[in-house]
Amino acid sequence: MKDVIWTAFELLINVYQGFLLSYFVGAFLSFKPSVNKKLYYFSCGGLQAVLITILNNITVYEGVAGALYAAELFTFALFMLQGNVIKKLFACVLPLCTVFEVKVGTINIFASINRMTIPEIIVTNKGVTRIVLLLTIQTLIFFILRILLKLFKTDNNRLGLYDWGIIISVMTISMIQAGIIHYLAKYIGNDASRILINISIVMLLAFNTLIYHMINSIRKKNDLEKKLEIVTMQEHYQKQFIENANLQYDSIKKIRHDLKNNYSAISELLKRGDIKTAISLTNQNIDQLQQSETYLNTSNGVVNAVVNSKLNAASAFGINVSCFSVYEIAGIDDIDLCNLLSNALDNAVTACMETEDDTPKHIFLSITSEEDSYSFMIKNSIRSSVIQSNPELKTTREKKQQHGFGIKIIKEIAEKYNGRCDYYEQNNTFCLHIILRRISNSSV
Repeated sequence: MKDVIWTAFELLINVYQGFLLSYFVGAFLSFKPSVNKKLYYFSCGGLQAVLITILNNITVYEGVAGALYAAELFTFALFMLQGNVIKKLFACVLPLCTVFEVKVGTINIFASINRMTIPEIIVTNKGVTRIVLLLTIQTLIFFILRILLKLFKTDNNRLGLYDWGIIISVMTISMIQAGIIHYLAKYIGNDASRILINISIVMLLAFNTLIYHMINSIRKKNDLEKKLEIVTMQEHYQKQFIENANLQYDSIKKIRHDLKNNYSAISELLKRGDIKTAISLTNQNIDQLQQSETYLNTSNGVVNAVVNSKLNAASAFGINVSCFSVYEIAGIDDIDLCNLLSNALDNAVTACMETEDDTPKHIFLSITSEEDSYSFMIKNSIRSSVIQSNPELKTTREKKQQHGFGIKIIKEIAEKYNGRCDYYEQNNTFCLHIILRRISNSSV
């Protein structure tokens, strides 16, 4: 009866650990939209518990066979969870390394305290010491995995492949070191050797902590540099917008002054009966007015200024422009609207200017709204496929340090408003689709 109870207890521990591992991977990566979460946890956690139980009954130390745990988690992550392959591999390896290192450290410390060998404490001993050991291990695993989830979950999208490679390499080296320590400690019983083993375990944990802290510090530094670059580009576009607005204002003042004189001249021509000259002068005024056409009139002055300024400039370059928008635009910060529209329209104008002279050039802008979001669609003609030749949309200009942040800025804004930024091509037209979730009371 005692053996049955003990077997049931260990099976319960294995089931708990299997579901804890599957939960960590699912929480770290997040689910694909079509995936049933309960099905994932039941199948992935259940199968992980079965693997743990089988290997625990075959061997005291899984060794290379422990890769089966990672393979099982990775298979489910591949088909049911979001993220690239490297991130999925990391999410599956990290908790297993944590489990292994916690087990090695805790088992050795318990063995030292109780003056027992590793096989004695994890195989032959089935008393209170073993129960306390198992509960301590699972408690430590739970809290450490929660800390790791908080550490990596919020910022893991900002890590590059190089960062992931370094982290996975550190984990691999640490796991090998822990395995060697565990192997050496299996049959050591004297106190002096135990002290050295425990010191090695503490140093290994300190090494891991230091490496993760260093990687986290480097990532934060990179984030700050990236934000500084984006702020610099935002200032550039805001300055450009102000300059364009001033030019447009000066142009309007000039047109008003010229119109006053031209109307007087047309009036005199009509009085003298010179209708032909009056018509010619009228047509010239119409052409001049079209050069400063108002394409958009919404409730938002920033949107009006940016769109009208950019589209007037595009029209002056011989680009056919058209747009429509909802009247009420609120719940989006004016600076974000300025940066989004300036970057999107600047990119569209640049792409049109790179097409052949005899090719029709066009830019289309639409701003629509739903209950809680705004949709921005910008389309422009292209010479050839941009996505095929430049899938990451990196700048092709000579001064790369001053350009190439347009799409980055747009993606940052989309992320800020819990939206998305998509781009695709059809019929020699590049299409940029941005969705922003409206923030209540225009508060961001």
